[in-house]
Amino acid sequence: MQCLPGFMIVDFFSVYHHNACICLINTGKNFHQCAFACTVFTNQAKDLTLAKCKFPIGESMNTTERFLDAFHADADELVWSKPRRIANGIMMNKPLVTSKGEWLFPCAIWCDTSGSVPSERHGLENEQFSNVYASTDCGKTITLRGHADIPGRSFDEHMLVEKKDGALWMLVRTFKGIGESFSTDGGYTWTPGRNSHIDGPCSRFFIRRLKSGRLLMINHYNFDQRIDLDDIMNQGNVKSWKGRSHLTAMLSEDDGETWPYTLLLDERNEVSYPDAKEADNGYIYVTYDWERVTQREILMARFTEDDILRGKILSPEGKLRVLVNKALGQPDIH
Repeated sequence: MQCLPGFMIVDFFSVYHHNACICLINTGKNFHQCAFACTVFTNQAKDLTLAKCKFPIGESMNTTERFLDAFHADADELVWSKPRRIANGIMMNKPLVTSKGEWLFPCAIWCDTSGSVPSERHGLENEQFSNVYASTDCGKTITLRGHADIPGRSFDEHMLVEKKDGALWMLVRTFKGIGESFSTDGGYTWTPGRNSHIDGPCSRFFIRRLKSGRLLMINHYNFDQRIDLDDIMNQGNVKSWKGRSHLTAMLSEDDGETWPYTLLLDERNEVSYPDAKEADNGYIYVTYDWERVTQREILMARFTEDDILRGKILSPEGKLRVLVNKALGQPDIH
């Protein structure tokens, strides 16, 4: 696979698909000047889809999408369609495919009180919400459907879950934990945002329904610190966060009301930004980072649903803290 000028492609363990390349790193600019976020998922036809967000500092944010023409991502040659712009804002988490077959994309334009103020006005102030874009034709057309307004949200990073009664549950990162909103009309309208019963240290989380019907959440559990907006705004470009410890896999059997089963994945400070995938072999794969500014490591945890129920790794292939990648090309920044 060819690299674009100024970019390096990092290929790591197959979490999403066999030999899937899911990380682009800009090697030509300082990472404070240009950032990327990529989301990889498969559609009903098992085409591989890459949703890439590129947001240079001081420029308007774009979300673009590429579809893989081949039906299988492990084909001899991957042929990508022409990129196209699908939404305003940034999508930091996977889309949801509902029971009706609709694709719902959690995109956001950060509000000015999220922890970072735009260096110039972008003209999209009326869209500074936790937005939902939707497709009813497997991605051929994608349009803005609705939004939720969650008080105290910080960089949104929202995820969507379809409840067993068909309602949509949106969870959003906030300074007080995790906020929530509900929609009973497919995402067109949303209830007033509020704090949920799920706590968090103002950090990204992950939630998804497993094949068993249980809900899986990867979140910080029993953390002892929390950051506030004033603290963040008084810092420079390199932020120092609090409470990002005890990254834990949790299971709910009552559609998210309670989370009685937990498996500690990594208790260290500065573990954050989990993503997960349930594989066909029954294992759950979780990737996350540790000390992204100093150690700059991406790690993986591999475990089963039964491991979470028992609270410890007993599966033959279960393993924690598997090093996926360690960035060595830039000195530590403090």
